[in-house]
Parts: sequence; structure tokens; C-alpha cells
Amino acid sequence: MEDTCFVGLNVNSRPPHFTVVGLDAKLNTLFDFTGNWEDISSRLDEYQQIILALNSPVSPNTDFLRHSQKKKHKPGKWPDVRCIEYELAEYGAPIYHTPKKKSNLLASQQYGSKLVENLKSVGFIDLESDGEKRLIEVPAETAFWSIDRKPLFEEFSFIGRIQRQLLLLELGFKLPDPMDFFEELTRFKLLTGKAPLDMVFDVSRLNACINAFTALKIKKDPSRVAKLGYPQEGYLYLPFILPDWEEPESSIQESLF
Repeated sequence: MEDTCFVGLNVNSRPPHFTVVGLDAKLNTLFDFTGNWEDISSRLDEYQQIILALNSPVSPNTDFLRHSQKKKHKPGKWPDVRCIEYELAEYGAPIYHTPKKKSNLLASQQYGSKLVENLKSVGFIDLESDGEKRLIEVPAETAFWSIDRKPLFEEFSFIGRIQRQLLLLELGFKLPDPMDFFEELTRFKLLTGKAPLDMVFDVSRLNACINAFTALKIKKDPSRVAKLGYPQEGYLYLPFILPDWEEPESSIQESLF
């Protein structure tokens, strides 16, 4: 495990399109940057064993929700989402939606889809296959929510970012305490536009951090990681098991690498 790099990657709708955080087995930050595919590729080339957790759909919407008949809907009322996304929403979890048509994907999801192609072209495979470079899907907002399954403030809001950074600190990340922002804030700094805003991370960086943590936990404590989904449409991974989840095989048992 000491030789493995655990990577969290957030896809942004505006350039630079990727925010990337790499951790070692002791939760130390190996790298933290924003950039393009060339930046990612050159950095990942430095590591032989990698688990990369992407905050974007890795597998497409195959219309499995409708064809599986797992859920009953009125004719014409089938949601345009993957089955696991529908089930998570019913469970009460925040989760993005993956439309069936590529043209209906969000801009960030379209960039994510292209990134998945690039990662697979350089040897990244799913967690169920044998290899040294693994690619998993971790919906970051759901991952944050899974920590204690309590409401989250809006992710792009200032208070929402503070909340998520505090959650990362509770998980053991070596980050600035965002509450120190209020101690540093003065009337003079506000009037002169010098508020210490850099003490609170932006949402893309926070998302990359929770995804990197999930990648690390998959190797360090796999039986306590939630593996949710179906082979017909791929799996999602969360850093914490969801109580009373219906699927019997909702955790990872295998040893990696």
C-alpha cells in the first residue's frame, strides 16, 4: 500500500477542467493541482499503482432502470437516470443524474466522459479487474453526505464549503481549519478587500479530497466502503456503508494489488 497513489479527481465545467488531489497511504498530500489531460497524464506516469476516484459518471446510462423492471412507473414516466441514481435519491442521498443521451449530459459530465476514454487508453480498468491502475466512480456530494447522512449546505455556498472542509478535517486531512477564517476577519480587511478567503477551499478541491479519501479507504479498509450499483450500468463507491441498504453485496471484500 505504501507504493500506491490514491487520486481524487473533480471535473469542472469551465477550464481548467480537472482538479486533482493525490494522497499517500498516510493521508499526506502528494500533489494538488488543476489542469488538463496532459497535466494529469504526466503526473500519474510517476506512479505504478493508482486508484483514481472520479466525480463523474464512469459508465453510461444503459436504460437499465426501465428494462430491469425493478421499479414500477406509469407509462412515459421513467426517470432518465441510472438505476443506482434513482435508488440513492429514494434513499434520501444527494446524487447527480446521468441522462441516456450524450447530448443531454452536463458540460462537466461530457468532459468527464472524454477523460474516462483517455484514462482507459493508458491502462486504467475497473476495480473488479486485475491491474495496477484502477478507475472508480465516486459521486463526491454523496460521499460527503455518507459520512453521517445529515443535510449538507449548498456545495458552492461559502458555508457549504466550510462544512465540507470541517468534515475533511474530522477524517484526518491536514488542512487549514476554516473556522480560523472568522478569527482572521476584521473590519479593516473587509473594507480593504483583504479577507483571507484562501483559508476556505473551493468546492472542486474539496470534492477531489473526499474522492481521494475514498480511494484510500478502498485499499485500507475495503469492507467498510459501500459498493453500490449493477454490472449492467457500473458501480458507485462511497467511503461509508449506508445502513439498511437493500443490496446484499454492498461492501468490497477483495484485496487489491
